[in-house]
Amino acid sequence: MRVQSIFALAFAAVATAQTPDKPIEFVMSIFEKSLTCEGSGKAVFGNGCQDRTLPKGGSALVRISTASKYGFVTGYSGTNCTGTPVVVFTKEDGCTSFDDLEVKSWIGKPPFSEDPTV
Repeated sequence: MRVQSIFALAFAAVATAQTPDKPIEFVMSIFEKSLTCEGSGKAVFGNGCQDRTLPKGGSALVRISTASKYGFVTGYSGTNCTGTPVVVFTKEDGCTSFDDLEVKSWIGKPPFSEDPTV
């Protein structure tokens, strides 16, 4: 009887459907004290909006963006991706400097439609 209970528990654990994690939508590096993406950067990544401040005098580099059709990442002036979209860029843009601009949050999509018919 004890062996049957163990098998029943093992089967129940295997049979339980697990929801897979969502894939990461974007990965980028921010460099708080460098305008040229040099030195040690901090990683910003995830799904949806990520609150991570990049102060004036810093730079950023998009590593990957999969949620956007064309690989856009948008930086906003406010937390929770509110306020004004202050930068929209892609991996192809390379290092982007922010000498007179502060960014409070990031999201892996543009603030506009990527559909050319709209």
